[in-house]
Amino acid sequence: MFEEHRLPPGVRLVHIGPPKTGTTAVQSAFVGVREALAEHGVHYAGQGSRPRKAVKALTGAGVSRRNRPPMAAWESLVREVRSAGPLRVCVSNEQFAAADDLAARRLVSDLGGDAVHVLMVVRSLDTLLPSQWQQRVRKSRQMVSYDEWLQLILSDQSQDQHHQHFWRSHDLAAQIHRWADACAPERVIAVVSNEGNREFLPRLFEGLLDLPEGLLAPIENRSNRSLDMPEAELLRALDQLAKDRRWSPDFYYDDLKPAISKYLRGRIRETTAPITFPGWALNRVAELNAQRVRILSNTPVRVIGNPDTLMIKTAQRFDTTEDRPSVSIGVAAGGAGLSIERVIETQRALERRSIEPAERAHRRANRRPEKTQEEGGLVRPLVVRLLTRLRGLVR
Repeated sequence: MFEEHRLPPGVRLVHIGPPKTGTTAVQSAFVGVREALAEHGVHYAGQGSRPRKAVKALTGAGVSRRNRPPMAAWESLVREVRSAGPLRVCVSNEQFAAADDLAARRLVSDLGGDAVHVLMVVRSLDTLLPSQWQQRVRKSRQMVSYDEWLQLILSDQSQDQHHQHFWRSHDLAAQIHRWADACAPERVIAVVSNEGNREFLPRLFEGLLDLPEGLLAPIENRSNRSLDMPEAELLRALDQLAKDRRWSPDFYYDDLKPAISKYLRGRIRETTAPITFPGWALNRVAELNAQRVRILSNTPVRVIGNPDTLMIKTAQRFDTTEDRPSVSIGVAAGGAGLSIERVIETQRALERRSIEPAERAHRRANRRPEKTQEEGGLVRPLVVRLLTRLRGLVR
């Protein structure tokens, strides 16, 4: 289907995302056939679905300076890519889009110089923005409301952290300039997203890497779906509750919140409540989409797809969002139950670590420990707090 875009043997194809442009689907498709790729002269680099530590070491994306992995992680990936020799190599990680100019130049130099081709996917902002906000709700500790976030992103407040976080990866003009300068314009590929077509990106990568059509099969993964508005607001309400009640950040943000997020995204939606746009944002988003079309229509880099498809197709995406989105009793109960289980598990883990091995063996041999007053005292107030907070969100 995309044979005319085939890249030569020995190429190093670096897929930089950006985030929320279909990267997970591409990565899962590659991982699913990793061993079979070698038969067709292709190597998919990195451990797991994408090389996390290596890219964080190079770009510093998503980590503090103190927690940034050592450059040895990046150098290990470089050795792996170089050892592939004449094979075509694909490296995919959406955090490459957060690289600065220096990191971009080092990437190209380390991974093969003229053999490096950089691929980015471009989405229309009216589909990208809602997806990006809900992900920020899942990943951030205290996320502002959707309406407030949109105002910050769509304004010129370049000093705001939300504004900087979004446009660091999604400023199309800056991305094209950075990567064209790091390698060469003819080795930068900008792909216009084909919204709703799950086969588009897998087929494109097959064509670029000379793989048999159908080898890269999109993997159905319901747990990676986006949150709808009620689910996102449920997480924001829990964030506020955790802050007000001074829950342990390590417990809530590292354990409980990810577990509830996974539960929400893994369930089948009872209703459809997509995250849409408030009416005030229509003109500004349309203006920014038109700007992206002009950039792609006049860029020296390779463009695959029709830039005009980035223009807004319908005003229905810009319905006013609900003032008080609600979740069903079933969803609220599931989240509360999961929270209680996590608290009990954490309490028991603490108790197990505090008991000497001999005493622990004695208790196992004689009786099963009953729930202590301390455990009950921890769980009951949490249940009351959760249900009180959730009451306003439940129909």
